[in-house]
Amino acid sequence: MSATSDLASRALMELNAAAAMIPLYGADHEAVRSHAALAASALQALGSTSPSVAVTFAGKHVICDGLVLACSKDVMRGIGAMFLARGANRLVLDARATPGDIVNLARFAQGDAQAGSAIRSSGIAIGHAGVASGSDAAADDLDPLEDAITENPPDAARSMEITAIWNQVVGTGRVPAEALGALAANIASAAAPNAQAMLALADIKSNDEYTYVHTVNVSLMSSALAQACGLSLDDVHDVTTAAVLHDIGKTRVPLEILNKAGKLDPAELTVMRSHAPEGARMLLAMPNIPEVAAIVAFEHHIVLDGSGYPNVGSSYRTHMASRIVQIADIFDALRTHRPYRAALPFEEARGIMTRDAGRRLDAELLQVFFDHVVPRTAASCETQAAA
Repeated sequence: MSATSDLASRALMELNAAAAMIPLYGADHEAVRSHAALAASALQALGSTSPSVAVTFAGKHVICDGLVLACSKDVMRGIGAMFLARGANRLVLDARATPGDIVNLARFAQGDAQAGSAIRSSGIAIGHAGVASGSDAAADDLDPLEDAITENPPDAARSMEITAIWNQVVGTGRVPAEALGALAANIASAAAPNAQAMLALADIKSNDEYTYVHTVNVSLMSSALAQACGLSLDDVHDVTTAAVLHDIGKTRVPLEILNKAGKLDPAELTVMRSHAPEGARMLLAMPNIPEVAAIVAFEHHIVLDGSGYPNVGSSYRTHMASRIVQIADIFDALRTHRPYRAALPFEEARGIMTRDAGRRLDAELLQVFFDHVVPRTAASCETQAAA
């Protein structure tokens, strides 16, 4: 563990303890102030190396400096769950934070809204994801497949900062190729034909879900589809890597657009859709990243008839890897809650995708996907069992 992540872990454990004591003793109790002081001391020790430290809450893990913190289990049972319940997945802790700042942060975690304004003036930043109200979109006028293809936010919020790899991209502009390779290998192994049901898609129910979860889903299903198509181990690895990185261009989209509560206006939508070519440019400039990853980043919103984005024309033909990732991407989008519609049942999602087979989606890949990939997911097993 790095010195930065070690100090962050110490600070979070003390913050966790302070927050846990507030309902019992109140924010002014000596025990709360003592834990807050220890947290501030750990953060101040960061000053020699960094003015601040960012931590993210991802699933069961707390990630900092590209590492999963040892305190993850305890923190995610405490303040991690509290912050996620309040729509926040990321904290930027200032090395100059005072014990009083830490107490305010603990108060906020416990639901004290008045502590929020004090936090904003302290140098501590809390990352929020906006969620649109149901009235912001007309579900009756919505083409679910078009929505999934064009990815009209807001529920795509929370950006790439949720994973350790994406944290490093945000901070350094570079993809850690070695860590990425290990991740792709693990995903490909989990998606192997002899592995049990790959992931519980039925558990992905929140309309403010993490891009992290979506990316894991898409990567698993893309890897499984590549294997079911008989691609070589090297090609499967490259497709899996491409799936992990397919939305990497969103690290260049302003947070106020990624996290906007409500539909994007035309200018904002143009910026959002720039993530595809921008992601391709980023990946082409990075060493040790498979070239197909840049291709998929550019093409994953372009469908067979040339519609989608970027605008390439009807004669354009996308790479097989892009069509693989796109099918997994669209299926996961249809099976996820949106602010303006519920997650679609499995049969409805399959029907929507099948109706456009051969026109917007690759018919042969789609058949393999529904025959050999989806039946292995826990969600489809549960759906079929309940039928």
